[in-house]
Amino acid sequence: MYDALKLREIVAYLVALLAMATGLIAVVTAKGTNSEITASWVQAFGSIAAIVVVTLPVLLQKSIEKREARQVTLSTVRRAFGTMEAVAKRYLDPDYRTSEWWVPQWDILENALAQCPVYQCGSPEAVADFLDFRELFRRADAINTADDAGSENPILGSFTMTIMSNASMSVDRLNKALS
Repeated sequence: MYDALKLREIVAYLVALLAMATGLIAVVTAKGTNSEITASWVQAFGSIAAIVVVTLPVLLQKSIEKREARQVTLSTVRRAFGTMEAVAKRYLDPDYRTSEWWVPQWDILENALAQCPVYQCGSPEAVADFLDFRELFRRADAINTADDAGSENPILGSFTMTIMSNASMSVDRLNKALS
């Protein structure tokens, strides 16, 4: 999704500037107008053009900030999903090994997910995918906690597979929506 100023907005600004320039040239070159009227029209067109030119960088900056917020959200989701994958592999595959000092940072990632600007996901579907992913992350944390407590529940394996499958689909959709 292209997140900078959309082409139609840029074209609208250019058309407005062109129309003002054309109007200004028509007023200045019109015969039979006195200099006071010409001066007032020149000032009016100049003021409008200045407003249009001044708002362009503001809109561009807002667009850049929105894109950066989306990228922060997307990178947080990817990092959380990577943690979920590693924990699921460790849980489902007894031969899968992580380094001894690797500890999933559930609390840190959950806080990061909670602070992501959800309203900037761009569409209602992307917001729903993000919220679904956040809930799946919490469930994966609960499974990991149950596993760490030594729970020998065979149902946890199927829950883990379901959660990872749903999380993978949510991440794929978020990649498309936020990129």
